Amino acid sequence: MKNTALLFAIIILVTMLGCQSSGDRSTPGEETKSIMDITPADAKAIAEEAYIYGFPMVMNYKTMMAYTLDKKSPEFKGDFNELGCEARVYTPDDKAIVTPNSDTPYCMGWMDISEDPIVISVPEMEPERFYHFQLV
Repeated sequence: MKNTALLFAIIILVTMLGCQSSGDRSTPGEETKSIMDITPADAKAIAEEAYIYGFPMVMNYKTMMAYTLDKKSPEFKGDFNELGCEARVYTPDDKAIVTPNSDTPYCMGWMDISEDPIVISVPEMEPERFYHFQLV
């Protein structure tokens, strides 16, 4: 996981440095830095910003890959636009739910809304029961 994030941060750093415009954006009397003038401290700061920006996207893609695309993954939950429900008690070995309840069934699904909207219907629940439906 660290290697993936580090690789992503390096790619972002190289891309950011390589895409600098050669045009002069400085105000009068201010010199612009070329890529050759970047100090190690500047490079470190750029890498940290790239890591902070890119890490959530990389981790989200890694999770999506394991849950929906890689059918051989032990974390596979099902294809896009399908709910995968597990009628069992979760244990500390389960990583999909951060702090699972021992008496709560969990369903999970990833929705692809790139082509069409998704309509979700949930069953009616008795008013005395706790019912939680979360979209992230």
